[in-house]
Amino acid sequence: MAKLRNAGLILIAVLFLALSWGCSMGDLGGNANTAFENGDDITEPDAEQMVEIMQAYLDMSFEDKNNTLYLYRLENPPSMEYLGAYGGNFLMMMGSVYTIHVNFLTVRKIIALGDVKIIYPSYFYGSFLLWKPADHNGEGRFYRLEEAYDQGLLTQDNARDIREKIEACFSFFFDGIDTETTIQMLDAYVDEYLYLKDSPEETRHRIISGVYITNYGIYNGNIAVLLDNPGVFPPEPVRDLIGDVSIMYMSYSSLLLWKPADRNGEGRLYRLEEAYDQGLLTQEDAREIREKIEAHRPLFGDIDNETGVQIMQAYMDGYLKDAPEEIRRWLYYDVKISNYGVYNGNIVVAFNHDYNNNIKHHSIAYPLRTVIDLIGDVSITYRSVSPILLWKPADHSGEGRLCGLEEAYDLGLLIPDDAWQIREKLRLWFPDLY
Repeated sequence: MAKLRNAGLILIAVLFLALSWGCSMGDLGGNANTAFENGDDITEPDAEQMVEIMQAYLDMSFEDKNNTLYLYRLENPPSMEYLGAYGGNFLMMMGSVYTIHVNFLTVRKIIALGDVKIIYPSYFYGSFLLWKPADHNGEGRFYRLEEAYDQGLLTQDNARDIREKIEACFSFFFDGIDTETTIQMLDAYVDEYLYLKDSPEETRHRIISGVYITNYGIYNGNIAVLLDNPGVFPPEPVRDLIGDVSIMYMSYSSLLLWKPADRNGEGRLYRLEEAYDQGLLTQEDAREIREKIEAHRPLFGDIDNETGVQIMQAYMDGYLKDAPEEIRRWLYYDVKISNYGVYNGNIVVAFNHDYNNNIKHHSIAYPLRTVIDLIGDVSITYRSVSPILLWKPADHSGEGRLCGLEEAYDLGLLIPDDAWQIREKLRLWFPDLY
């Protein structure tokens, strides 16, 4: 059988990874030399054992030992890190926290060890395995964590310790919310907001695995979160009104407030308006959440979300009203608004269709064209799917509205100096047209 050719380099690589990635034993609260934290006076694997573990991992991963990738890995072993010892067995992370495999349908993987659930991101293209060293009964071998638990190699206390270690490895993924709270929150979400309480566990697991959680801060011990997956479900404009504070954003779900369990009952999720009515959230809290939403999900560049949604709705109703519903429902996601300046309180905007999304619809229905607008004596030229427009915000005389630049000039909303400024900005974007 082919053997590792760079065996002497494995220990160096492992030590380098432990020092570099913040997923080492020291960072996890354990001992860098022994496994005393688990009651085992077991020295961590030495260089020879690390070579043995890597060889076993490669042999397990490749049935065909003549496989080109197998032979390559003998020369260039993948990442491997030791995380701790349990009953004389070693917990190994095979793969790096930066080994990425993107799957928009799944956000997290969930492992159940008895009553303890362990979460890690689905894009981690690796695995957590328990290595049982060779003894008088046979060779060493790997166990999946669930298998190791079922075989009695791991206890519930071990499972909790492993959960903490994995959380430390992927702290950026958890966004300040620990595994236990994440599970409780997701269970409540699918039960109360997706109405899946009585659904098969397989269905619930699939949905829970595919929901992103964004943490928008802790307020009086409660966590403001948004649970959605914009890569799977088309987002729609959402407005939350908390007292006098309006928060607008794009999502297929609403912002929620998680109130942890206390002696009076289980934890639960509240809509922000409900949380405000219950005294769990103040208007000052709501303003802070709005600032975070605007910073984290700037839908329309330097145009605030609320104004941007009003502009987009007017654009869809006035200029894309005949578009099929299949296209309209994705336009909030596909169309970007460019801001060409504020003139007398009005905003000049262009609508850029993202041809990377739904290209088969947009390229047919809305081709690029060259547009020439005459604003007084000033001629401006550009390429676009639709004309550049002026947004006049709502005032006491009526609702906000969009109008073409020539009409805006005739209505006195633009003056020649404004037109020259717009022309100069367009000349930078379309130098070949000037």
